[in-house]
Amino acid sequence: VILSGAGARRRRRAAAPRELGRAGGREGPAGAARSATSRRPSRRCVNLKHHASKGADDHKMVVKEVELPSWWLSDVQVTSAGSGLRSEKAVKVAPALVLRRLIDGRLHGSDPSLQDLMQLRTLCKELGVSVPIKATNTRDSFYRYAVETTLEAVQEGSGAMSSREEARSFLGSFAMYIEHEDSRALTQLLAGVAARTRALLLQAAALNRQSSDIECLNVLQKLSRVMSTFPLPQGSAEMELVAAGLKKSTGSDTERQNLFDLYVNGTSGNESGVVAEALGLSLA
Repeated sequence: VILSGAGARRRRRAAAPRELGRAGGREGPAGAARSATSRRPSRRCVNLKHHASKGADDHKMVVKEVELPSWWLSDVQVTSAGSGLRSEKAVKVAPALVLRRLIDGRLHGSDPSLQDLMQLRTLCKELGVSVPIKATNTRDSFYRYAVETTLEAVQEGSGAMSSREEARSFLGSFAMYIEHEDSRALTQLLAGVAARTRALLLQAAALNRQSSDIECLNVLQKLSRVMSTFPLPQGSAEMELVAAGLKKSTGSDTERQNLFDLYVNGTSGNESGVVAEALGLSLA
């Protein structure tokens, strides 16, 4: 049957929603896990996107690449998103539910353990999915907590975090799975290392003044583990701030030099140049 005029137009309008439905598809639920393989084509560089101010031309996107340190690691191989589970829905929902439980626990005063965070990372890795945290403040806070928990385990040299590669891979991968920008994650990690460096050096200085040599050496060995796992570059702004604070808290240059000598002679001496900077000393 051939329709013309108003009848043909009515038929076309009636058919339009079905065509849009087939072409457009549907968005997944907010916060649902996404395939980790679809994100970040390169793990060695971070793209920082800046919008130029509006002028004669339209808004232009300027992309600046920031080189990540050589020790920044992450999971590079993930399995298919559907492997090992009975339904596609379970693949998408399971990691998101685990993440929600951990975040809700923090809101109610129950911080997750490092083992909880590692289990979330393992689940995302096995399923090949990410669990994005939409709210920037929540994402920052959650990753900062992961950094602090990891650094605590690293300094004690305990469990899986006694391996430098595992500690590095864990924090790099954790940022990827919660879709935290590498540049932001790295900034938080370096700030965490600097804060821990300051705290451990202050503790060591206090023990040194009390002539508690064994305890002082134990603290400096903790610092050595942290510095060798997540080394800060020499001349960093973080160490300048640490040095400025320690000069007011550790007394004379002689005391800081003595502390540095204990670090070099009583530990493996990893990153001694950066430790000297933190103490406000010059090796020249």
